[in-house]
Amino acid sequence: MLGSRYLAGASALAASLAAGCGGGALTGPSALAGGSWTLRTLQLADFSVLTVDGGFTVEFSDGRLAAQVDCNRCTASYQVSGDTLSIGPLACTRAFCGPDSLHDRYIRILQEVSSHGVRDGTLTLRSAGGVLRYARR
Repeated sequence: MLGSRYLAGASALAASLAAGCGGGALTGPSALAGGSWTLRTLQLADFSVLTVDGGFTVEFSDGRLAAQVDCNRCTASYQVSGDTLSIGPLACTRAFCGPDSLHDRYIRILQEVSSHGVRDGTLTLRSAGGVLRYARR
């Protein structure tokens, strides 16, 4: 009886350790922090994908997000729980970046982000309005 309880406990411990150390996507504050991320693609809700060539970066540090959004800067608080990411209200400068700027679309997606993942040097932020994919800068 004691042996079977020990074996069940050891199996549960091994399973939880394996799950925590698996080769899947990294999540949590440590996966986000540690440098700047440069936006590479912006996928809209209709699944169209726009390639972005500079001007959009994001950094996560000590519960604060700092973003370069085309010709503007934004900041907000953020919280991480597993793969869930909650970004507080964005405070942004509001310079006009031009008629072709992705500023407004990007801000809408970033403000609504609900989950994240980091895999193979790519940060993915997901919301109902689209998906943002970044490379570490």
